[in-house]
Amino acid sequence: MKIHYRTPFALDKNLGKAFNEEFESEQIKEEDYICFTDGDTMWLTSDYGKQIHEIVEANQDVGLFTCYCSRTGTPLQRPPKYNPEERSLGWHAMYAKELQQTKRLSLIELNKPVAGFMFIVQKKIWKHIKFPETGKILSVDKIFMQGIIDAGLKIMLMEGVYVLHYYRLLEGGVRYKEHLL
Repeated sequence: MKIHYRTPFALDKNLGKAFNEEFESEQIKEEDYICFTDGDTMWLTSDYGKQIHEIVEANQDVGLFTCYCSRTGTPLQRPPKYNPEERSLGWHAMYAKELQQTKRLSLIELNKPVAGFMFIVQKKIWKHIKFPETGKILSVDKIFMQGIIDAGLKIMLMEGVYVLHYYRLLEGGVRYKEHLL
């Protein structure tokens, strides 16, 4: 089992197709996973890859993994000390380390689709549940996650993993969508 890290981008805005193309690569074996991240996310701990590998390896019955982040419109992915207006990288790095130390392997089961700023899925699952190729950016992640749930698989949040998610901090957050049009 290997976890591949990818940040797809689609000039034609067909993000679902870009996700599917990542899985179609011969580099990705059926037992492998892909960790997808948005381009505006940042890992804040030096051994995040080792931690994620430990979690995934111990929980291979999970359909999709996600984590906490600094800014999200999805309450289920907000950590206990959610502080979306904090601009100090140092604060976020210290908080990521705190969560990693106190919740390293802890998981919470989620029962609905969430934001796709970071998620991990296995190729053998993707072979049965593809990303919708709608030609759009928004909702591709949530439609895919609903397919995970409909297949009876779990979506789990890794409580000890926290990423910085810029999420339009200076542009006004959820309301700003010019870049998506």
